[in-house]
Amino acid sequence: MGVNNVELGFTGVGKGSAQSPTPGSVGIAERQAIKEVAKINDVKINSVHAPMSIEGLAGFGQRGFNEQKRSQDVEEVKRSIDFAGDVSDGGAIVVHTGEFPYSIKERFGDKPFTTKDGKKIKLSESPYASEFAEQYIVDKRGNINAAPINKNDTTLAWNKDKRDFESRDLEFYKNLAKKNKFDENNKKNNSKEYRNYTDKDIDEKRYRETYENPYWLANKDKLDIALVPLNTQIREFNEKENNRLQQIDNLSRRLENEQDLDLRNQIKNALINLRSDSYIDDVKSSEARIKQEYKEKLLSSSLSDYGMQKTNESVAELAIEAARVTKNKKLNKSIFIAPENLWGGSYGSHPQDLKNIIKDSRNKFVEFATKDNIIINGKEVKNTFKKQLEKIHGKKLSDREAKKYAKDHIKATFDIGHANIWRKYFDGSEKEFKQWLGKEVKELTDEGIIGHVHVSDNFGYNDEHLPPGAGNAPIKEFMTHLEKSDYKGAVIIEPGSTDDKFPNFLNAMYDLETPVYRLHGDKTTAWTDVQGGYFGNSYIPSFVTPGYLSSVDKNTPFTWSSLPLE
Repeated sequence: MGVNNVELGFTGVGKGSAQSPTPGSVGIAERQAIKEVAKINDVKINSVHAPMSIEGLAGFGQRGFNEQKRSQDVEEVKRSIDFAGDVSDGGAIVVHTGEFPYSIKERFGDKPFTTKDGKKIKLSESPYASEFAEQYIVDKRGNINAAPINKNDTTLAWNKDKRDFESRDLEFYKNLAKKNKFDENNKKNNSKEYRNYTDKDIDEKRYRETYENPYWLANKDKLDIALVPLNTQIREFNEKENNRLQQIDNLSRRLENEQDLDLRNQIKNALINLRSDSYIDDVKSSEARIKQEYKEKLLSSSLSDYGMQKTNESVAELAIEAARVTKNKKLNKSIFIAPENLWGGSYGSHPQDLKNIIKDSRNKFVEFATKDNIIINGKEVKNTFKKQLEKIHGKKLSDREAKKYAKDHIKATFDIGHANIWRKYFDGSEKEFKQWLGKEVKELTDEGIIGHVHVSDNFGYNDEHLPPGAGNAPIKEFMTHLEKSDYKGAVIIEPGSTDDKFPNFLNAMYDLETPVYRLHGDKTTAWTDVQGGYFGNSYIPSFVTPGYLSSVDKNTPFTWSSLPLE
């Protein structure tokens, strides 16, 4: 059909079927045939799309983050890497983002875009969506362990100075977070508290995630209320213990002065019972429970902080697998993990999210490649990834080498159709939206984030996969920018709005002003039908390019001489 790059994708996970194929359902002979057919047709399999049902690599589910789900999703992507190693010569392994939900207004509302004219434009959403947006806190294992915190909620908390309970709203916690950030005395006390209960020193990143996060602070205050019964128990046990010790003291004095043998025996028996009936264990047990509760609470994280960490770990682990397959298969180009921006309402959809995923995952890859120990779920463990990379490359990697490999094996897939869906959250005009998106794309290209591109069209509401030019996505502007930025990766067109994709493909070629010319009819053979090609058949090619017809002007009608291409 005139294309020179093809992306193969999968719909199934687990055990494959005819309706939902997986990389594992394509055997060795079929993989070899795919590679040979591509070579014969001079087509490059430039990318493989991991199963479309995978949305995010953080392992997020209904009850929080699930390590089993994360591991299964990572394994599915590894199967796509293995498949790409057999059928391609390297390229992108596309995997959807959509790591965890968030409120668009809460996340980007205070970061307006400034136009060339100095006008500030915000991203917003339905007032119902933003007003009822909830923030979740997860424990160190990623489980949602508390009720969500709404920005309109108030928290009942104990005021130590007033010795009374008081209601605190989010504004109170925002001010407290600001004070924790700038007040050195607060920093000192908070760091001491964190150390006392967790036996860990708090670093700057963790401090920002906790004591400078108003939602985390509100959740921490909720713990004080939850621990009231335990504190009451401790006071009761202490009172009983003091009474017990007082009785022992009184009876001991009586025993010294008592002459009656029967009474002395009674006092001795009473002392034996009192001395064996200590409340110290109960006090210590309750204190230990309180400390453990505080430890768990202090080691908790916001949904976003935990999720971002898990995403970075998954992408870095997959990049190591991509490096292994690239090396073992002796591919000419690196296989790279290419997280793709999905659409609004989840982490990874905004261009800034995509940039953070790539940069943070590259940093995590360097950590995996160079550190002897790494932190997993708040616990320091031996780093086995380092040995894997040493085995792949036959040596230890320096920081500089690890950073290079990270850039080779971790790049973004940018989908202009998905990015266009941000139009419905943008409060500016069509022209201003194009300015905003152009600025975001320029930042991604300037920082070397984009390694793969998807092109389709829509009207800014949903991912309809119209052919380029059929919607209002700024595709021409986007492609012009890519050209000026010296982008070298593949551009994959994804027309999928109808069953008959062939006319869509032609429309896309026309709109993008691609110098590929249609010669006859509305039908063509599939690119896999080698027997319908140009080898002794009277069948002529359906498309030609200026490479064969250098005198042809794309805007001028021309006639085909029927001479064979060879």
